[in-house]
Amino acid sequence: MEWVVTLPLSGRVLLAAACLAGITAFAKLSERPGIDQPAAVPGEKLADLPMELGRWHGEPSQIKDFLDLGLDAKMAFDRIYSSPAGEVVYLHLAAFDHFRQLAHHHPRVCYGGAGWQPVHSELLDIPSGFSEETAPICELITFSRQEQVIYVLYWYQVGEYTTVRPDGVRMLWWRVRQRQPLPPQIKVLMQASAPNIESARAALLELAGPIYEWVKEACTTGLTTSTDKHLASLGLPW
Repeated sequence: MEWVVTLPLSGRVLLAAACLAGITAFAKLSERPGIDQPAAVPGEKLADLPMELGRWHGEPSQIKDFLDLGLDAKMAFDRIYSSPAGEVVYLHLAAFDHFRQLAHHHPRVCYGGAGWQPVHSELLDIPSGFSEETAPICELITFSRQEQVIYVLYWYQVGEYTTVRPDGVRMLWWRVRQRQPLPPQIKVLMQASAPNIESARAALLELAGPIYEWVKEACTTGLTTSTDKHLASLGLPW
């Protein structure tokens, strides 16, 4: 970068102006017009998530003993699902009607703020009808606090797409931005105590599949993209 120092003052001024213009242009592109468009939250459909999911029986409950998870959500509910084998899984589901910020209340932030330390994590495919290449993903995190261990499985879902990255929700918005109405951002979080991670993984994934499918159907049924609507108006197959 020595060549910059050797430039005359007028040259350096022009270079600085060009850099500033480039940064401004990039910022404008990054704004992604339409990100403030409100999403439609099918609250009643989401809340109708069955209490019976296979061998699991659900009841209303809360995870408030661990941390506060429902901040600024358009709608949220907690359940506790139990199995005949004595397994217990807490479920927290929250729906957000905007994409103005990164993933809401990421578990690593929420649990970390409550004193829980992540000691292990792994990415998993949510059981679904998708191929291995396109399967929705979730993350399983093992947290520890004062010799207590819990297992947390979560994902953020927009339509049929999922992410676990804090910045991933914006990318999912980009994929569905033409849909009318716009599907909401859904946070699905499950928490379990188990003898070992293998038992926790099996129980959490067993519930993850039907919950993912329920959210997908609730948030995509009847939705079309603007392209779909145009083809339909022309009487073309779509």
